[in-house]
Amino acid sequence: MVKGIHYDTQTSDNQGGRTDFIVHMPHRRDIILDSKVSLVALIEAQDTTDDAQRSAHLDRHARHMQEHADSLAGKEYWSQLPDSADFVVMVVPEFALPPAVERRPNLIDRALQNNVVISTHSTLVALLKTVAMGWQERQLADEAQEIGTLGRELHDRLEVFATHYADIGTALDRAVNRYNRGVGSLESRVLTQARRFPELGVQTTKEIPETQPVESSTRAMRSAQSMLPEEDS
Repeated sequence: MVKGIHYDTQTSDNQGGRTDFIVHMPHRRDIILDSKVSLVALIEAQDTTDDAQRSAHLDRHARHMQEHADSLAGKEYWSQLPDSADFVVMVVPEFALPPAVERRPNLIDRALQNNVVISTHSTLVALLKTVAMGWQERQLADEAQEIGTLGRELHDRLEVFATHYADIGTALDRAVNRYNRGVGSLESRVLTQARRFPELGVQTTKEIPETQPVESSTRAMRSAQSMLPEEDS
């Protein structure tokens, strides 16, 4: 995926908010990604050896996750950015989601109700692959449309060229017909009389050759429509 075409980073909305990523889908639709959730409490829980402190840190971690999801819902990025889908994806590491859901089982459902989709890195990769496939299909469709456009333009140009070429053939046939008529008239009205001069004692150096008409004609061109295959009835 190419930055500036398929996605953008650090984009500001109309109210000064800043998203981490915006993924551009085909057909002018965008998906907003946010990855700013705090993991401090979770790290502190992993670092301590005291069970009570670990439990307190995990409770705080779950609260941070909930508060961040609520904060994203309140910002309503989708209403501030044009062409955005009506939800925002809250991206969290794989290891951060289970302990939060364990303490707040309705975390994901509550976020969904507020148009916030909590996604781990694995589900995010699946989402991005789906978007990439959509772009590939869009590119294939655009290329097919361009081929169709070029094909129509080529057909139209060939039709014009063939029409001009057929006009040239018609003009050549007319010229041949006129030439043949001229040959016939020359033979019957002029040359037959001229060839009698030697009989009348007129000294000539060469005989007048016989003029021959042009027997061949131009080949007619088939129209573009007539060259198309016939449809089965």
